[in-house]
Amino acid sequence: MKLVDDDGRHIDARLTVEQTARGDVEVVLDSAGGTGGSRQSRNREYPLALETLLRRFSLADASLLDVLVESRTAQSLPPEDRRVHPVPWTYPVRLNDVADYPRLRLALTRPQGNIASTARAGGGNERKRIRLTFAVPNGRDLDQIKALLQVTNLPSPTSEGLAPEVADAHLAADIGAGRPPRGQGFRQDVKARLAIEAHAVSVTTTFLRKLGYSVDNVGATQPFDLDARKDRDRLQVEVKGTTSSGSQVILTRGEVALHKAAYPNNALAIVHSIELDISAGEPTTVGGVLVWRSPWLVEEHALSPIAFDYVTGL
Repeated sequence: MKLVDDDGRHIDARLTVEQTARGDVEVVLDSAGGTGGSRQSRNREYPLALETLLRRFSLADASLLDVLVESRTAQSLPPEDRRVHPVPWTYPVRLNDVADYPRLRLALTRPQGNIASTARAGGGNERKRIRLTFAVPNGRDLDQIKALLQVTNLPSPTSEGLAPEVADAHLAADIGAGRPPRGQGFRQDVKARLAIEAHAVSVTTTFLRKLGYSVDNVGATQPFDLDARKDRDRLQVEVKGTTSSGSQVILTRGEVALHKAAYPNNALAIVHSIELDISAGEPTTVGGVLVWRSPWLVEEHALSPIAFDYVTGL
């Protein structure tokens, strides 16, 4: 396959994408060679393809586990003699933590000149055939990975003006359906999303305790976030945190079903306008405005599906 660049143009570099039995993703990027611009040149945009791969895999919160030279000469060597060491990085390299992708790309190409080379030190080809191994969380299959690798910066009518988490849900639905999405990729990484959610839960918990409720955080095991009790009253509370104005939030099918059944002993807590700071590497959150609705009636006209399960009958 060939990647497209951020403007939708095919990059002149061939690669293959495979998935191992354990779920890791392996990308083989073919070597570049020949005189640039001539009919004999091949894969002349190798550097752009490599850097684009790194950026696109970062959208999935992937980590680069290993890079091995796969040239014909190198294949007879043990892995330790074919490994590319991207100094100053060490494996695994979490791609969301990389601040300088061009520098990482150079760190992956420059050492290739000394691997399986008959040329004098540093004089070999620095654009050899390589195999990159990535760990991709959340169990994405090969079709989803290939769709993610074709994300571009072309305008996306579905995500314009949406809250980050809503836009990300639209993008995830496109990827899950095997549709190459058009947009800037995921707007929030996993750490940022978890930090926002945890902040919203903390704000809501403090609010409920001031009202005299005992509060248990059950989000890890139940289709709602907080179990709030006071005397004989019990509320099943859905908490949504966002850096946006909170005009739209994402609900799962399980959350909708639960709160339809739980009404009127339920609540929706929206903590909007949370301030997110990622300048120090680890995300931090402050502020936010709590909007409390209890009882919360899930209104059908306010629900908008972004994906469907379709039973084919096969």
